[in-house]
Amino acid sequence: MIDIFPHLDIFSHGGFFTSIGRWWYKDKEIDIVVLNENTDEIIFCECKWQNRATGVGILKELQDKSSFVNWNNDTRFEKFIVVSRSGFTQKALDYAKDHNIILFTPKEICKIFVGV
Repeated sequence: MIDIFPHLDIFSHGGFFTSIGRWWYKDKEIDIVVLNENTDEIIFCECKWQNRATGVGILKELQDKSSFVNWNNDTRFEKFIVVSRSGFTQKALDYAKDHNIILFTPKEICKIFVGV
């Protein structure tokens, strides 16, 4: 089982996050962006609900789109999360490990929050 809180450090840098929502700019969209205005933390999260494993392209695309989010660009501490219904390709798993991107399936999230 994956414990989400050590990955996110939600409680260790000054409390809960202060804002959460969808972000978009022109043709770019991020499913969930979470901010902590007290600590300059920002989480970028992409959710994929498809019948095939999510590939490395989605992870790279999320990192690229994050550069368009204009919020505390010089001081922010970024974290990336991708949730995929059908898991991840081996290349995506390797890339995530090398780039500190957190990956989850819905089943893993249910285990964390519901214990199922």
